[in-house]
Amino acid sequence: MAQKGREKLVKRFQVASCLLGLAVVVIGATALFGWIFNITSLKSLSMTLVTMKVNSAIAFVLMGSALVLIHTRPQTSFLGLRLVRVFPALTILIGLATLFEYIFKMRIGIDEFLFYDNSSPQKIVFPGRMAPNTAFSFILLGFALLLTNIRDGKWYHPTEMLAVVTFVVAMVPFTGFLYGVPELVRYTNRFPIMTLHTSGAFLLLSSGILVLQPNRGWMKLAIDPGEAGVIIRGLLPLIILILVLLGWLRIYGEEFGLFSSVVGTALFVVLRALIIGIIIIGVARVLYNLELQRRQIQEQVENANAILNQTVSARTAEIEAARLQLKYQHDFLGKIMESSGALILVIDPARRILRFNHACEETTGYAAAEVLNKVFCGVFFNPLEKRDFCQAIEEVYAGNAPDTREDAWLCKDGTTRWIRWRGTGMAESEGPVTHCIIAGIDVTERKRAEERVWKNEERLQGIMDHLPVGVVLSTGLEQRILYVNPCFHEYFPPSDQENEKMTSWWEQALPDPDYRATIQWEWERRLEEASFLQTEIQPMHVEIAANDGTVKYMRVHATVFGDLTFITFVDLTERQKAESARRLNEMRLEALLNLNQMTKASMKELTDFVLEEAVRLTGSKIGYLAFMNEDESVLTMYSWSKTAMQECAMREKPLIYPVKDTGLWGEAVRQRSAVITNDYDAPNPLKKGYPEGHVPIRRHMNIPVMDEGRIVLVAGVGNKNEPYDNSDVRQLTLLMDGMWRLLQRRKHEEEIRHMRSYLQNVVDSMPTMLIGVDLDGTIIHWNREAAKFTGFSDEASYGKEIGEVLPQLHAHLDKIKSAIREGRGLERERISMRNSQDENQIFEIMVFPLIANGASGAVVRLDDVTTRVQIEEMMVQTEKMMSVGGLAAGMAHEINNPLGGILQACQNIERRTSLDLPKNLEVADALGVDLSKVREYLAKRDILEFISCIRSDGTRAARIVSDMLAFSRRTDSQLLPTQVEEIVDTVLRLAANDYDLKKQYDFRNIKITREYEEGLPEVQCDKTKNRAGAFEPGQECGPGHGGLAGQGDSQNHHSRLQRSAPSSSGGD
Repeated sequence: MAQKGREKLVKRFQVASCLLGLAVVVIGATALFGWIFNITSLKSLSMTLVTMKVNSAIAFVLMGSALVLIHTRPQTSFLGLRLVRVFPALTILIGLATLFEYIFKMRIGIDEFLFYDNSSPQKIVFPGRMAPNTAFSFILLGFALLLTNIRDGKWYHPTEMLAVVTFVVAMVPFTGFLYGVPELVRYTNRFPIMTLHTSGAFLLLSSGILVLQPNRGWMKLAIDPGEAGVIIRGLLPLIILILVLLGWLRIYGEEFGLFSSVVGTALFVVLRALIIGIIIIGVARVLYNLELQRRQIQEQVENANAILNQTVSARTAEIEAARLQLKYQHDFLGKIMESSGALILVIDPARRILRFNHACEETTGYAAAEVLNKVFCGVFFNPLEKRDFCQAIEEVYAGNAPDTREDAWLCKDGTTRWIRWRGTGMAESEGPVTHCIIAGIDVTERKRAEERVWKNEERLQGIMDHLPVGVVLSTGLEQRILYVNPCFHEYFPPSDQENEKMTSWWEQALPDPDYRATIQWEWERRLEEASFLQTEIQPMHVEIAANDGTVKYMRVHATVFGDLTFITFVDLTERQKAESARRLNEMRLEALLNLNQMTKASMKELTDFVLEEAVRLTGSKIGYLAFMNEDESVLTMYSWSKTAMQECAMREKPLIYPVKDTGLWGEAVRQRSAVITNDYDAPNPLKKGYPEGHVPIRRHMNIPVMDEGRIVLVAGVGNKNEPYDNSDVRQLTLLMDGMWRLLQRRKHEEEIRHMRSYLQNVVDSMPTMLIGVDLDGTIIHWNREAAKFTGFSDEASYGKEIGEVLPQLHAHLDKIKSAIREGRGLERERISMRNSQDENQIFEIMVFPLIANGASGAVVRLDDVTTRVQIEEMMVQTEKMMSVGGLAAGMAHEINNPLGGILQACQNIERRTSLDLPKNLEVADALGVDLSKVREYLAKRDILEFISCIRSDGTRAARIVSDMLAFSRRTDSQLLPTQVEEIVDTVLRLAANDYDLKKQYDFRNIKITREYEEGLPEVQCDKTKNRAGAFEPGQECGPGHGGLAGQGDSQNHHSRLQRSAPSSSGGD
């Protein structure tokens, strides 16, 4: 009844959907005709409203046609099926093309393909183009029709969701037109709007798609013949229409002045309350009527059931009578039907075959004509097996019912088929058996399968017996054990009980009751869950007490097959140990890595870190570390673990422990190997006790750390929960060895740094430039003198070719490389270079080949020989001066002879003209010359003065020659008494005659100050050297250079020459 009502509602909805599609087609076709014949009233509902665009009209015709075709096309119409898909796809393309134009601001021409819209306002940028929300709605409805055949969800279908979204989108502008709200119609002046008849068409089209297939999704409620369907079908459209109508009446009433806004709000509330009340009363009335109908129908059903029961009883009696009548026929036909699907043979007392059905022919390969009237045993059995079969037939004829047998029958082709058969005797009313019916089935395949199963069982048994894991096969939730393999018995002894349960095994394997209760509860929970789901039991990892008293770490896994549970026990003890060892190794490697990264940590920080890591790796509570002295006689405690320091209550903690006084913990030194004490409280003659307040020790282990056969430190840990073993010794030994190597490496690195710094200081303190280069002439090292000379820092010069930093050596680079390759030194060469202050210096270059650590290179040494070259030049000049001195001595001798003649001639002239000599007067009188007049003439003509000047200059020249001879003469150094005044006067005379001084200065402008104390004593000195020493500072005297003053003191018996500094005014 309900199904018929539901089908009737579905047909109504489908008719409504078809009519709505036709309405949409009419709206679109009307607008399209308006565009074709330019009828404005067809394009728009009025002259004041916007026209429906051509693309919109075409899309409505396509969508409406597709909706109508869904309901009207024949089920086998190929064209209809294609058009139902093509029309929505074309609509989607129109919408997508329009949105593409809006998004990318392009015009691809689809808006003006058929007609050009001249009616659009000037502000509209794209005339003739449908609104964006119109294009979006067409896309949604197109996809809604394309998705009609996909499976729906539990409560919704995609087609319904897309139709509802489109209905809401179209409802917004429709309400705006209805209520006169432009904000709901036009969102911006730049884009066209969705027209009134366009929004109405969308409302009709989305409604038609929504009710297209009402038997799925949300619409299942609408076609429900019960209360829910009635409420949705009756109330939902009514409420929507009433609310829209009330809103429209209120707005237009206020616009026409029928009432004010307040009155309109009050009337709207009253009317809405009244309508809602009426709707509620109506709903209650509908529900009441439906309840009355349900009760009437229930009473009718109960009456019909009573009548049906009476009818059934009568018919049952009639059927029973008919059944008794047909019993004999039913039995006969039943026997035939039982054997109809199997092999059926009928044999007579002579064992000849009388009947041979078709199944026998197919199985044996014999035709019925070939075996009829032949002895059955002779045809289908070999002589060895025939006896048993014949005996079974005899039992049938004897009136006994033999058991079902399985025998191998021979076929026509010589093969053997296994037949499961049973013989039945037929007799007439208590008479003897006259015929034997043999009915059987071919079980050859089953036999072969059983044989394969048997072989597989043997193979499986062999596999189970040799599996390296324990296997248990149990049944039921109570887990009764059916089978255990030998590997399981290796862990646990076999039980004498039959049908032993896993519960007793848990008690044996898990002696700890708390742990057993936890594991057993978890196992039973997982087993119950797996039995319900017929799946695998999640693996469990359990620590089990084995038969030999050891603890095994097992992985227990099970799979449920019906009532059977296949349980495996995998021993993971060794793997667990390996995993633990791997984790410990990883932890130790991590500790060593962290230790190697503690480059700036102090030695105390390093040892404390390593000690804490040792305590952590071994699972101990306390730890200590002590260093050994050179002769291995004294241990110095260096570090305790944090836990040990916290638990120790000793006030004074000794640090120095002589080995001979140590107890059990000193055995590691005496035995020179690791010592493990897992029961420290046990009596031991080696123990000497520990002081009051010391940390209590339950277990202890310590090791010596060796370096080149000598014990360097002792490390120990204690109070581990489990006994210590060789793994702990290994972890502690490796960790401490790593720490010691790190400490030694840091010590060696410090020594290397110190030696490198020392060598660098030695190289930097050398006054020569040292430059290290490789085979290519690239600088790899140089000293401070080289950096000072070039002005380049170490970073700026390293990696550059020596010719780039010192261009003066570029010409010698080939020689340097040749010296490196040939392993010979480069001969000394002198080159001129300019330093960073642009000063010219002379260097002597030397190259020393260097081969160290497999790397070849050379050391270029540059010695500054500028001063040496200057000294050498001075020595050459001195040699020249000495040669000039010898030449000057000869010249002085040659000069002194003419000077003597000149001076003597001047002296004779003065004497021959003098009035004091009687001879002069005598000669003058003899000649009649007045000698006084001659002298007067000579005086007036300055002749006497000229002669005096000649004499004075000659005397002066003779003195200069004498001084030069004395200054340049090579004499042995000899200290003689000399007057200081004489040295000073001689020096001044020499200075006055110096060539450079005469050329640059006017000696007459130099003020000479001589202060001699009377009675100065003579001084012991080398006269020549003192003259030269006084001459050098005398050359520097002059304007702007100060003066030279000589002083003597007769009381203190000393003399000195003093040079005065120039005055600020530029005077002497």
